[in-house]
Amino acid sequence: FVAMITQLFSYSRLTSKGSTWWDESCGLKVECRRIGAIRTVFFVMAMIGLLFVMSILNALARQQ
Repeated sequence: FVAMITQLFSYSRLTSKGSTWWDESCGLKVECRRIGAIRTVFFVMAMIGLLFVMSILNALARQQ
C-alpha cells in the first residue's frame, strides 16, 4: 500500500515537473518521446513469442 502511494506521488511529480526527485538528485536529464507503431508491433510480437516459448518449456517440463 505504501509503495503504491509513493509511486502515485512520483508519477504526479514526473508529469508536472518532468522529472522525479532521484533524477534531480543524480543530475539526470529525462527525455521522452512517443512510441511509434513499429516499436509497438515489435513489442507485441516479442511478448507473444515469449509466451509461446514459455508454454513450450512448460510442456516439456511436464513430460519429464
